[in-house]
Amino acid sequence: MRTLSWAADGHREAGNHLANMAQMRQPAGVAGYGSAIEEFTTASQRLRFEEVCSAFLPYLPRAGAAVLDAGSGVGQNAAWLSRMGYRVDAVEPFAPFRRAAVEVYGRHGVRWIMDSLPYLESLGTVGDRYSFILVEGVWHHLDPSERIAGLERLGALLQARGVLCVSLRHGPPGVGTRVFPTDADETIEASKAFGFRSVAVQRRAPSVIPGKTNVTWSRVTLQLKSSR
Repeated sequence: MRTLSWAADGHREAGNHLANMAQMRQPAGVAGYGSAIEEFTTASQRLRFEEVCSAFLPYLPRAGAAVLDAGSGVGQNAAWLSRMGYRVDAVEPFAPFRRAAVEVYGRHGVRWIMDSLPYLESLGTVGDRYSFILVEGVWHHLDPSERIAGLERLGALLQARGVLCVSLRHGPPGVGTRVFPTDADETIEASKAFGFRSVAVQRRAPSVIPGKTNVTWSRVTLQLKSSR
């Protein structure tokens, strides 16, 4: 009985170690989301790309282009882009959100990838692969140094004259608790070091989610120059 007890304790310790290792691998930006997975999933999957990202619609590439949704959450934007005829890679570090995306949108032809900004290591070292990159609802979770690294990495993944669309959240933390202030002009200025130019800015639009009167969003559209 004693041996069995020790064995059981060993299994528990191993299980706890694996759980702790999985937690350690999660990027800091997902902090808080584990407390409201179901609610966040339901609310997000009700959102319409055409409404939330209306400022980005004029800058979408032609159908058939390769696009990246960097920080795809529960998948609603990636699925919409796929329905519009794009070849979509969707990167999301939080496993419950990826599972929710696959469960609802698994037949949309999206490639669902576990990875995170700013480094997107699983996408490899080959650049110039995407015509369009969407970063929606993510930038406020990155600290200033991570944003610089993210701009460099995203620029390396874009084709010449490719478009990067970034949403900037303004307001107190929501479900996600690791939040840093964002600024459109600061983002544009930082992007110049990596070959971007600003082509459009929407400033402090109200949130489309009911009850979020203290939250606004700016949306910055950047284009990579034809030569670096």
